[in-house]
Amino acid sequence: MKHNVILVVLDGLSYQVAQHALGHLLAYCQAGRAALYKLDCALPALSRPLYECILTGVAPIDSGIVHNDVVRLSNQRSVFHYARDAGLTTAAAAYHWVSELYNRAPFQAARDRHTSDESLPIQHGHFYYADHYPDSHLFADADSLRQLHAPNLLLVHPMNIDDAGHKHGLDSSQYRNAARMADVLLAEYIQTWLDAGYQILVFFAFQIAPLAWVASNSLNTAEGWGLGNFQQAFSSAFYRQAMRHSLEVAFWSSLFGIVIAIIGSYSLRQVSSRLRDFVMAFSNMTSNFSGVPLAFAFIILLGFNGALTILLKQMGVIEDFNLYSKTGLIVLYTYFQIPLGVLLLYPAFDALREDWRESAELLGANTWQFWRHIGLPVLTPALLGTFVILLANALGAYATVYALTTGNFNILPIRIAAMVSGDIFLDPNMASALAMVLVGLMTLITIVHQWLLRRSYHVTR
Repeated sequence: MKHNVILVVLDGLSYQVAQHALGHLLAYCQAGRAALYKLDCALPALSRPLYECILTGVAPIDSGIVHNDVVRLSNQRSVFHYARDAGLTTAAAAYHWVSELYNRAPFQAARDRHTSDESLPIQHGHFYYADHYPDSHLFADADSLRQLHAPNLLLVHPMNIDDAGHKHGLDSSQYRNAARMADVLLAEYIQTWLDAGYQILVFFAFQIAPLAWVASNSLNTAEGWGLGNFQQAFSSAFYRQAMRHSLEVAFWSSLFGIVIAIIGSYSLRQVSSRLRDFVMAFSNMTSNFSGVPLAFAFIILLGFNGALTILLKQMGVIEDFNLYSKTGLIVLYTYFQIPLGVLLLYPAFDALREDWRESAELLGANTWQFWRHIGLPVLTPALLGTFVILLANALGAYATVYALTTGNFNILPIRIAAMVSGDIFLDPNMASALAMVLVGLMTLITIVHQWLLRRSYHVTR
């Protein structure tokens, strides 16, 4: 018996949150009218590679769609291709990367935003290109396609859950509420779709399964299960150098970044609201300025023949500067750490009340004594938390350093990427081991952070 299918992909939804937030779908499971299956996520756990994996069944390392910046048509046969070969009608209300994978690439909004072309794999589509495009609009787009074209296969791909996770984090009310809203929208449409004769498949991404998959594969060696990958990682001078470089670049860029962010955040409290709003808006914009554009900007400014490099040489300030060295990378990383640090630290200064300073001055305290005994102890939790976030931000940075050095600087993200996407040194199990080293480093840093917090002024006094 042939069934029409609606595939709903709830982008970025964790399994744990789904168990609490998708009450309507779980009610179908409890009633025996639906089934819940927990699947392992393919790696790398990035959006475009996983769209390709879900829709073709081909792992990213085999499809070549290994990161989000691979903008081309898929060279694999998707479920849309198979449906078209069977003479079926296809449709999608989805993010524009789906259009780039299976219809036309690159995406041109004027041409591809609304698609109705019988010759394409996805014949009828509404494709959006803003991550905050409302899920309510997306589901309405999907149901409009269903009513107008009666597709045999319909993809529904909302983005608000993933968007909330990127902006507010997994453990946030905004993320959970976005998941609950998706469940409400599904409750509005799902019975209508079932009554129209559709089978409905709901996919959602989650965090624990990819981590478990990485941990499992890190123990898989050519000789069987064991710690061979970790032994090789820590016995190899090359891999130890990658770990050392990652830690050094992350530590110094985070330290310089947080010092400048402290000064900048405090200074913003002393200026007019108009200038403060402008600087905060600018910080918000520059905190997302990374990857190839940032690397290109620094090459123009601080490359061997960069404008600022030449100017400083002519002024006698420097004799030479190598942007592609460890020092150059620390400067580059510090740049993108500063706006993030400002955004994180600025609200923390609300905890410092002006009457505390006035009281301290009345009691004879000078500025240093105020900051030593009052200001810094109050800010300690925010400073430690921000420093840990900056470390994580630097340890995991990949696109900028790869664009700048084309993968020739030895840090852990570069080594991991080379072993999951390279043609010669392909070794996903060793990549998993190095990824677990990164996880271990961040776990250790977080433990130290929590220990220092328990010893901080606001807890012990």
